[in-house]
Amino acid sequence: VTMQGHQKKIVLMRFHPSADNVLATGSSDHTVKLWDVQSGDCKLDVECGQLVQEVVWNHDGSILATSAKNKIMKLIDPRTGETISEVQAH
Repeated sequence: VTMQGHQKKIVLMRFHPSADNVLATGSSDHTVKLWDVQSGDCKLDVECGQLVQEVVWNHDGSILATSAKNKIMKLIDPRTGETISEVQAH
């Protein structure tokens, strides 16, 4: 399966902790994408503003945390794409 969608190189990859075939990727194109690995489809596209520095799932995969070079951390509901919370780090 080929997954196409990022405009620049992928810098981070994290598999969902409990769902099969779900992958989060962070890229130099300032986006985080959620993928269905089996079909290769991009299911969610999140703009982070600057270079993505971390992508982390919580223990059950119900929240995806992202951080970027602009020091903004986002908590995202991966089912809806809604930003639950956003905070400027120190």
